[in-house]
Amino acid sequence: GVVWAQEGGEEDPFSEDDIFSEEESVVAIEEKTDDSILEAVTGESTTFSGEVSANFGYDVTRKCLEGDQDWGENPYSTSVESDLLLDVRLTKGIKSFADLWVSYSPQDNEFDPDDEHLQTTLKEFFVDANIKQKVYFRFGKQNLKWGRGYLWNPTDLISEDRKDFSDIDARREGVYGLKMHIPFGTTWNIYGFMNVSGANRTDEFAVAGKFEVLLPKDIE
Repeated sequence: GVVWAQEGGEEDPFSEDDIFSEEESVVAIEEKTDDSILEAVTGESTTFSGEVSANFGYDVTRKCLEGDQDWGENPYSTSVESDLLLDVRLTKGIKSFADLWVSYSPQDNEFDPDDEHLQTTLKEFFVDANIKQKVYFRFGKQNLKWGRGYLWNPTDLISEDRKDFSDIDARREGVYGLKMHIPFGTTWNIYGFMNVSGANRTDEFAVAGKFEVLLPKDIE
């Protein structure tokens, strides 16, 4: 600590009465909130992203190992693949998303001579909208994941194609339809999906529903 002393008995200029004379020593300030995250979610934006990968494979045949075939005659495979993602966000929670898969290979397919070198697949293309942030809709081609995934295959209800363990890189496309989600806080959730893929009449639509509830932590 610091001790203040003066000769001649002069009054201390830093007396406790002067320092603590005011009743309020803490002044309240106005709360400041950061709305940057909310603005990023609800504001308008257009985002283009994706990923590109190059694949190369070389097979060594038994004849080559036995010396009955040249190493240059061994088959190989090569390709360049990419996922191109377009995310367009409008005001009031309206969003559009597209996922385009593109692949190019310079080789001819010996099993399918008519197979094209350049292949494209529209994996997903949908629009998100909501009613006063109470009921949420997604309409278009979409992938559904309604459960916990074990290994490589999610336990969803709708997807028409299944992941094959022997072909991990197989493309998984979505289905065309309308999904609805009604949340009740973090306790209840109601989901519904109407699948219209390949349907020519309304009586060919497929419908699935799901009800989700969070049980109390102290339940016996």
